[in-house]
Amino acid sequence: MASVIESIKALHNDIIAKLHKGDYSDGTYDIDTMESVSFDKGYQVTFWTIGMNYSDDDYTFLASMFSEFSMDGKTYIGYFDGSAEISWRIADKAEAVKLARMFNQVCVWSWKDCDCIMTGGNGHA
Repeated sequence: MASVIESIKALHNDIIAKLHKGDYSDGTYDIDTMESVSFDKGYQVTFWTIGMNYSDDDYTFLASMFSEFSMDGKTYIGYFDGSAEISWRIADKAEAVKLARMFNQVCVWSWKDCDCIMTGGNGHA
């Protein structure tokens, strides 16, 4: 039986594979229902980068950390330009930008403005 640590990373990877195989358009989806979501506030952010290779322990730690910062405790999956990533909705703009910069993210999505807030990162590990 897989450990809880392995199962979180494996679950997220399975959902990303499902998204790539399905007929999904660019957007953000509820990770449990795979239905499109939209919000009027908050900032979407992730620790995912191109070339990331987190250990199971590190991945679980980061997912738990982001869940604690999350305004609703939920994990989401985003699909943009043929690529998928796991993300969380953060209430505070400064906190979202800080997290994005820590993980070299290109931008944070502002739900209120429906626009990216550039962070100076390049999205690569």
